[in-house]
Amino acid sequence: GNLTLRGGVDSELQQVHVLEKSGNGLDSQPGSTLGALDEDVGGIFSGAWLEGELKVGRFAFLPGLRADLYHSGSTNLPAFEPRLAVRFTVGETTTLKAATGLYHQPATAFVKLPTVALVELSAGLQSSLNSEVGIEQRIDSLGLEVTASLYWSEKLVLRELELSDPDEIAQNRAFACGDFLTACHFDPFRSRRGRSIGLELMVRRKLTENLFGWVAYTLSRTTRWDPNFGVVY
Repeated sequence: GNLTLRGGVDSELQQVHVLEKSGNGLDSQPGSTLGALDEDVGGIFSGAWLEGELKVGRFAFLPGLRADLYHSGSTNLPAFEPRLAVRFTVGETTTLKAATGLYHQPATAFVKLPTVALVELSAGLQSSLNSEVGIEQRIDSLGLEVTASLYWSEKLVLRELELSDPDEIAQNRAFACGDFLTACHFDPFRSRRGRSIGLELMVRRKLTENLFGWVAYTLSRTTRWDPNFGVVY
């Protein structure tokens, strides 16, 4: 009838062999941070999700829930993500939409490092509350579909590895302690906060029965801050 249920499971297996050499002649010293690293790192990320769609008049309600388990070594991190979307059909060619949901993922690096998500899983997960409102408009005479959305993403916990840390206050404090890796407990994956807001526009056109193309534009503003040092950037 007016109720539809969808569900599924997915899993990602990562198995990485790490071989790192310092190139400074100290590779013969096992265990040294300046020496060689030769080990296997593995983990598995598994999840299950369930989504319903309930139609009430012109409204469509889509509640959902996703559950994940992130495993690597002795670390096991569960994550539960409730989500909700609402669609309202204004007319045959116009639909209003709104959605919100909680999302998680492991630590990230801006340079592709395949072991980051596994090695730093013990630091904890990132989490974000994402929301959007928008409109979908069909222009049948031109064969176009136009979508405009305003989005807001509140980064509740950020763990981002950066090669050059922009938190200058954090760096100054760390170097003032001498051995900044030990004495100051400098953690490149320390928890930060953040926020992203923006506007997304997309125009899509169906070229043939099985081929379409689109043009998209995003205008956004992103902010990061560190609660420990009060740095905003």
